[in-house]
Order: sequence, then structure tokens, then C-alpha cells
Amino acid sequence: MNELYQDNKVSVRVKIIGLWLGMMMLYIYNDFFHLFPDGAIAKIMNGEMGPLEITQVNLLFAAILMAIPVVLAIVTMFFSVKIIRLLNIVFGVIYTVVNISNLIGESWMFWFLLGAIQIVFTIMIVGISLKWPKVKQTVKVH
Repeated sequence: MNELYQDNKVSVRVKIIGLWLGMMMLYIYNDFFHLFPDGAIAKIMNGEMGPLEITQVNLLFAAILMAIPVVLAIVTMFFSVKIIRLLNIVFGVIYTVVNISNLIGESWMFWFLLGAIQIVFTIMIVGISLKWPKVKQTVKVH
């Protein structure tokens, strides 16, 4: 039986939103799995957050770092293409660097797997934003 399936083109906005939200879901899993290695919870109880001390300022910074991709996903639905294209390029590059830096000093394989996927997602966000299709304008001759 030769069945044909309808395949609707996915909009650029939806692709970018999906990538940001996918990246954030992987951040959540990374942070959750990071609780399992020996001594991880003890470090948290001793006031350590990775290489940083747990302080209000550091937790606020971490919250901002986690909020930006979610806000970008929402903003991508509503703002003009010129604004969201620029925002997604800038923050896509920033989060690519952040995701690469998160791998420095890590030894657990889950971190590298999820981190690599996050890096691919942020590079895709930049690439899709850079290649955002332009409207072809037709010239009317009078």
C-alpha cells in the first residue's frame, strides 16, 4: 500500500522556539543528573554550586541564565522578525559559548552527551536565524 502523507512546512519561528525549549529541557536533565554522582549533594549542602559558592547573587545569575532562553522562546512568537532574528543570533552565540564552557572540567559522560546536543541546538538557532528567508518583492511596471 503506497500511502501519501501531508507534510506541512514548519515556520522559522516554531523551529527556533522548539530548539530553545529543547535546550532548556536538556538543562533540566543535566542539573537533575548532576545530583547523582558521589558527593554532589554534600557539596550543595556545603554551599557549593559547581565551582561557585551558593549565594543570592550567584543563584540570581543562574536564574537569569535559565530564564533567557524561555523568554526568547516566548518573544519569538510575538516580536517582529528583525528583532527576534537579531536576538536569536546574539543569544544563540552566547549560549553556544556557555554550553561549551559548561563542559570544561566535566568527567561524566551524560554531561558531554546532553551538552553536545545543547551546542548543536544553539548552533542551529544561529544558523536558522541567519538564513531566515526574505520576502521576494516583485516590481510592478506601470
